[in-house]
Amino acid sequence: MELEELMAPCHIVFLPGLFARGWIWNQVADACRQQGHKITVFEPSIPEVFMGKLDSAHEMIRECLQLNGDMDNNILVGNSMSGLITLDFAAKYPELVAGVVISGAPGLEELEAGVSLSDLRGSVPGAANILCERVFRDINRLPKPDYEKGVADINTIFSTNETFKSVVKWLNISRKYDVYGSLKKVRCPIKLIWGDFDQITPAESWRSLASQNDNLDYCEVYDCGHSPMLEKPEEFYQLLSGYLLGINRPLARTA
Repeated sequence: MELEELMAPCHIVFLPGLFARGWIWNQVADACRQQGHKITVFEPSIPEVFMGKLDSAHEMIRECLQLNGDMDNNILVGNSMSGLITLDFAAKYPELVAGVVISGAPGLEELEAGVSLSDLRGSVPGAANILCERVFRDINRLPKPDYEKGVADINTIFSTNETFKSVVKWLNISRKYDVYGSLKKVRCPIKLIWGDFDQITPAESWRSLASQNDNLDYCEVYDCGHSPMLEKPEEFYQLLSGYLLGINRPLARTA
């Protein structure tokens, strides 16, 4: 009879996007929870929860990891701007992170939102809809309630001076961010999961970087846009699950 390895559960922390809240991870997070993993989802968007500072993000993530106790099996998963946040945290605190999963991060190229900040601030009616639709390869794959939540999140973020200023700060951080320097400091393997039709943060630069860096494992979700965890959640989960199996330590062996 073959031996089957029982894997230790991970503590997986899902981070929100620059223009969307933590609900974008619902389906993937639920699938991970059903496999016995401990799940934490930051619900507010980046401009709301982390404001405009990497140090604020670091502090809140550290507190989250400390509250959950297991400091040896923490996995950070981030989409878009939170992808850079996870990378930066793993570079600064490598001893606290066992794995990093990044999807659709800026840092190598300028974000291509398709609308300007002033458009989103209210000068162009429907700008939030334009941005939301640009996120996906096929907007019809997104359930209408999720689409409406996405548009509402964008409108909310750009409705106050405080969160608008935070967006500007994060965009400036992404333009100046030293991806190469951070990669040299990260000890854990990094999984890159990109939609092959990502118009917000095109895949090519990250694909090329992964081909030159043994610590990066690059995968594409076919016929998919900027947010594969929403557009093709089952495929995203399968890639994430395979990554977890690859880095996880066996808890026991059963016959």
